Amino acid sequence: MRIGLPVIREINVFVLMFFILYLASPFVDSLTGFLIKFKYIAEGSPGSPSQLYRLLMIGFALAILVYKKELSPRIVYLIFFFLSLELFNSLFHHYTKGLFIGIIYDFKIVYVFLLIKIVKVINKNTDIDKNLILKLFFLSVIIHAILIILPKILGVGLSTYEDGTFGTKGFFPSNNGLGICMGVGALYIIDYVHYYNIKFKNVIIAITLISALLIGSKTVILLTLVSGLFFLSKKSKIYSILVLLLVVCLIVVFYNEIVLLFSTMFEVIIFRYNNNSFFDFIASSRFLFVSEAFRDWDISGINVYKFFVGGGSFLSFRPLPCPQVFDTIETDLFDVFFFYGLIGVFIYIYFFSYVLYIGIRNNARKVFVLGWCFLFAHSVLAGHIIFNGMSLLVLLSFFYGMIYTSNNTYTSINSKI
Repeated sequence: MRIGLPVIREINVFVLMFFILYLASPFVDSLTGFLIKFKYIAEGSPGSPSQLYRLLMIGFALAILVYKKELSPRIVYLIFFFLSLELFNSLFHHYTKGLFIGIIYDFKIVYVFLLIKIVKVINKNTDIDKNLILKLFFLSVIIHAILIILPKILGVGLSTYEDGTFGTKGFFPSNNGLGICMGVGALYIIDYVHYYNIKFKNVIIAITLISALLIGSKTVILLTLVSGLFFLSKKSKIYSILVLLLVVCLIVVFYNEIVLLFSTMFEVIIFRYNNNSFFDFIASSRFLFVSEAFRDWDISGINVYKFFVGGGSFLSFRPLPCPQVFDTIETDLFDVFFFYGLIGVFIYIYFFSYVLYIGIRNNARKVFVLGWCFLFAHSVLAGHIIFNGMSLLVLLSFFYGMIYTSNNTYTSINSKI
């Protein structure tokens, strides 16, 4: 089957935005990493190509929704809430730059809801290919994979870990976002190429899995193993048994070499596992960050409001006088709690739970249900889902798969959500 891009009767700004979103993102993020690698900009510095690109995308999304009269009142209320929250908290921390940092970070959440709204608009538009988003995500994962493998072949690129061990990530600056994109993306690629019986599907799968393994993070290793099993589940029992027997034989014959290779590849992961409890290892010590945040959190007296609506993105859990440095816990659940209080946590849990409910009710394909559950688990334990631009591509695509496909197919349906 051909996976050619959809034919559209007229140029549609919503479609144009999603082409840019999915196909330009990997190149912009790689440009950011390239500039960091050769010290044109510092890591995490403001004004990077990735930050400017996503700021422009937020403006683009807002503009076209307003122009097309599709901007929902709920998004307007959300923007008003964030602005009010950051302005109110700035009365306590008295840091003008912190006010703007908080607003910019809040708009990452606005960005999520803007894109979800555009997904709804695309789905109800009869002139647009209903599988546009899923096709673009397929192409985006392949582009990411190539941009990881090529720098490795050429001997350039960034190491996944600072000490330069095995892991490599091309020129992508974000370990966590890239790990999510390639790990969950590998699951999707395997299901997609088998469903449509695409030519050279085994080559496509191999490229995706190799690029994912090259990253060398816990998340990607886990998801690559799951993807391998998922791949075998698509094959006949005889094929699967033969592959497993071959793997076992190779392990027995080359055991010492394999142990040495994996020790080198995953040196950082092995070190962290040997020096942490299981839960600290899984969450990369974020439980310790959460404990320290609650220790610093002050909800006495007038500060009790933070329990219900949060301290905003900049002030968050930190006591006054607030350090003039932005900080997060890197677990979305607790970041949302400290940013937006119980109200934010309720919306956060409701969003993931409701989408899961709709997906199960629609009998969405197992890859979407499995991927959505993993995204939620990773969001709770290790973060980097709702506040990460790279992970957002995965979140948005799997949201579409859960809500707008049914009967264990890729066939799109209309949904009233």
